[in-house]
Amino acid sequence: MRAVISVVFLIFLVLSVTSCSSRQLGYRYAETLISWQAGRFVDLTDEQDAVLREETNLFLQWHAEQHMPHYHQLLSELATDIRATTISPERIDYFQKHMEGYWLEIRQQLIAPSVRLLSMLDDEQVAQLLTKLTENREERAEEAVEATNKDQRQERVLRSLRRYAGRPSAEQQQIVATWHAETPDVQTDWIAYQGRWQDAFTEALAARHSTDFAKQLSDLFLHPEQFRGAAMAATLEDSNQASKAMLIELHNSLSNRQTTRVWQRITRLQRDLAAMAKQRDVEL
Repeated sequence: MRAVISVVFLIFLVLSVTSCSSRQLGYRYAETLISWQAGRFVDLTDEQDAVLREETNLFLQWHAEQHMPHYHQLLSELATDIRATTISPERIDYFQKHMEGYWLEIRQQLIAPSVRLLSMLDDEQVAQLLTKLTENREERAEEAVEATNKDQRQERVLRSLRRYAGRPSAEQQQIVATWHAETPDVQTDWIAYQGRWQDAFTEALAARHSTDFAKQLSDLFLHPEQFRGAAMAATLEDSNQASKAMLIELHNSLSNRQTTRVWQRITRLQRDLAAMAKQRDVEL
């Protein structure tokens, strides 16, 4: 799964650098993966563990067949764009639209197995899950404060740039510094939003044996923006636009050596994807 995370992260890097690490990406979208985290957060029975393994295998097979070919194609297009002299906002929007569509499909795919697994939890297990989710959210809140105080958001972007393109130039460091100074940090908003989402999730779990549970969980998975509010939505849009503008500047500032390095990284990811897909009898 590490290669898939790298692929998704690389493409999301082209969309919004406000995440800037696979770990942060996981934080932001953890609500949809709760049932998969249950295996780490909750002491499952043998029967529940078997269900989790079965559903995980089915999901990974679906993902290999339905999404990996698209990721592979997007990486090909991204490699071509990286080598172009300029990149337009429309091209970034193109990648964003596709990845948002794939993410929606993932959430839709996870609803039924999540209903199946979560409905099997007893009260003690539910309490375990909610306690762990609360602890993780509080830990992330502390990390968000520390990151803001130490300007870690800026450093995360530069670290990502080093990873994919090599040492940032003075111009590139200034581009990132300007973005950091002029763009609001949305991490605190995300933590508050996840708290509201978890409150609704807690209510849904209390009714996990009712006929409405699937509908409730579907609403939580597919429409989480309902817990963000107008102010947060506006801040996120401003941040997204500023991040895209920064990415265009960074792209235009890449040296020939950096461009080659990014292109090589993309082709390696494509090979990793192809190897992983082949393990599940999918040819890319």
